[in-house]
Amino acid sequence: MNWKSFAESSVDYIDDILDHFDIKLNQNNKKYWGSCPIHQSDNPNSFHLYTSGNTTRGNYVCYTQGCQEVFGPSFIGFCRGLLSRFKLGWQTQGDAVYSLGRTVKFIKGFASSRPPKPINYNWIRQEENHHHQYSLDISQINNLLSCPAQYYIDRGYSAEILKKYYVGLCTNTSKMMYNRVVFPVIEQSHMVGCTGRSIYPKCTVCKGYHQGRCPEKSYLWKFSKWKHSIGFKTKYHLYNWDNAQEEIKTSQTVILTESPGDTLRLVEAGIKNCVGIFGDNLSSEQRSLIDTSGALTIVLALNNDKAGIEGAHRIIQQCKKLYRIYQLDLQKNDIGEMTVTEVNQGIAPQLQSLRDKGVY
Repeated sequence: MNWKSFAESSVDYIDDILDHFDIKLNQNNKKYWGSCPIHQSDNPNSFHLYTSGNTTRGNYVCYTQGCQEVFGPSFIGFCRGLLSRFKLGWQTQGDAVYSLGRTVKFIKGFASSRPPKPINYNWIRQEENHHHQYSLDISQINNLLSCPAQYYIDRGYSAEILKKYYVGLCTNTSKMMYNRVVFPVIEQSHMVGCTGRSIYPKCTVCKGYHQGRCPEKSYLWKFSKWKHSIGFKTKYHLYNWDNAQEEIKTSQTVILTESPGDTLRLVEAGIKNCVGIFGDNLSSEQRSLIDTSGALTIVLALNNDKAGIEGAHRIIQQCKKLYRIYQLDLQKNDIGEMTVTEVNQGIAPQLQSLRDKGVY
């Protein structure tokens, strides 16, 4: 039997199998998610099962108890976990589990008894391919931006690092990134998207980032601190991924930051195994990239504010089963506010301490 093919084809029966066990999960065109039905979690976002594939179609992740480590991460493992729970009363590792042979027999009997409920694969394929629609050769970037961006030079970044990463100001009034510092996201010598940071300070009245009179509330979204290019889905990408991969593999450590600016500050200080996650949430797709990198350790360098602290906690819960995780102690709100000297004096010693412990 081709186990991989059998496991992936069995996903066609997921709705019927969930109905069989009277399990209710949320659903979109890529995945099912909710409380883990295997160990009966009370966390409403502890379980994800991917109908269009994360590493393979039908793989699942339990972020709170790691049920996939007990039963295997495939759809067969998922069914085996459900049978163990509902037939044998399984609760935790060490309890009796349903055999693999009986699980396969259950799936085969279930599949032969009725046709599967259809899944709209056209929508799934559109979702999978959407982030590949935009690509621009890096040789064209300098024609679109005023590089290097003076805004970041004034914040202490070197012109050299800004030029290397094509960070520039958009001065074209007809473009959505007008008066934003644009950070191109480059993969294999092509810009696959970009994110832009407003050059204006935060307004104390409307909380938007603008100059002059406050915009109407219905247009306030246009004046956010960060804005992504149309069609660019950050969940599929990590900023600086191409440049950082070799260093991540060598050090077996990846450093996660919130923004491109934070990432470039570390790179300026000679810390090259760092990537930006475009916010305080690590998506399952970004996690999959990290899973392929050779990293054994994750070092969190998220912002030192409420959102960053909460984001770090989520990542710890999400990754603690498979990675050693450490948090940096930041002396300022974020690494981008630090100088290279402050990074060398405050961050580098913490990383060296991890090396001394043999985990970096």
